[in-house]
Amino acid sequence: HRRPVGFGGRVLGEGEPKYLNSPESIIYHKGEILYGLHVAKQAIQEQEAVILVEGYFDLLMLHQHGVKQSVATSGTALTAQHIRILKRYTSNFITAFDGDAAGIQAALRSLPLFLEEGIWAKTVLLPKGEDPDSFLRKGNLADFQKRVAAALPLFDFFLDQLTKRHDARSLPGKVSIAEEGMSLLRRIPEGIRRTFYVKALAEKVGLQETVLYEMVKAPVREARRDEDA
Repeated sequence: HRRPVGFGGRVLGEGEPKYLNSPESIIYHKGEILYGLHVAKQAIQEQEAVILVEGYFDLLMLHQHGVKQSVATSGTALTAQHIRILKRYTSNFITAFDGDAAGIQAALRSLPLFLEEGIWAKTVLLPKGEDPDSFLRKGNLADFQKRVAAALPLFDFFLDQLTKRHDARSLPGKVSIAEEGMSLLRRIPEGIRRTFYVKALAEKVGLQETVLYEMVKAPVREARRDEDA
């Protein structure tokens, strides 16, 4: 209804806390509030997609450049409730987080939430050290739009990050990738969606799907006994 429910601020320059919000109340819950949604929802429906960012300045710069199908979390991590609210308007989600280690981790932390909500999310990859705000300030709107059009499926991004940490050419590396991948996929209820993701993981590591399904069935305590040994 376009009525304020709370206030949020970001420090200018260095300092802590970086973000400061109104206290949680009956009407204000950070995990349920999306900054800019009241002005973005029409564009989200028209574009049939939403771009998710983390910072207030990221959101403001996107809107100033005409990328109005964008919203931001209010100085907090993405939650399942955020996703459920946005599902009213679109099923196409694109994250555009900072191009540094923290941004990569934020994108990866969001993946389980999307999987559990049945969303095939994508992510925009920005140059290291850039965020949507700084990137657009340098006159890179056309480049940003190209990156949005070529957004990488978040699950593929997750697999790419795994292959950077493990040698996918070696058997131990394949097993590590498969174990971490299946640990994530266990969170998806059995059905067509899980089958699709398992197939994608199997192709990535060059293992039979049946091997991966055996990993799902394996009791966790057996792995712990092996580690203790």
